[in-house]
Amino acid sequence: MSELRLFPRVQTQLQVEVSNQLKETAQAWVRNLSPGGMMIDGDIAFKEMISANLDKDPLVKPIEVTVTLRLPNDPVPFRSSCRLVFVRRLSQLEFNFGFRFVDMGAEMAGKLQRYVSRSISPANDHSSRSA
Repeated sequence: MSELRLFPRVQTQLQVEVSNQLKETAQAWVRNLSPGGMMIDGDIAFKEMISANLDKDPLVKPIEVTVTLRLPNDPVPFRSSCRLVFVRRLSQLEFNFGFRFVDMGAEMAGKLQRYVSRSISPANDHSSRSA
């Protein structure tokens, strides 16, 4: 029952602003976050906005967006470019969007790592307790 992720992931309810390549923006919610990427909940309008209403194959030309969000207790917004890595349909109109961070500066990477580290508490990690 071990998870094969490269980075630890934390559950969140953070609002995010997402900008596409045409500089159009939409608000959405981050479901989970890690130093490597995030999963965002969105609807059909969000799906159309991130693809910039262009008919393009994401396997040939990756879809990239810019995300901006406020991490708790941090006055400076977190901002990074992201690449869409998966879309999971939840219903006719609801989706999960998986994004991987790309081209993230050292300051933003450190900010995110600190947030994730603080959010993962040993009290919540049942596997590290001794019997």
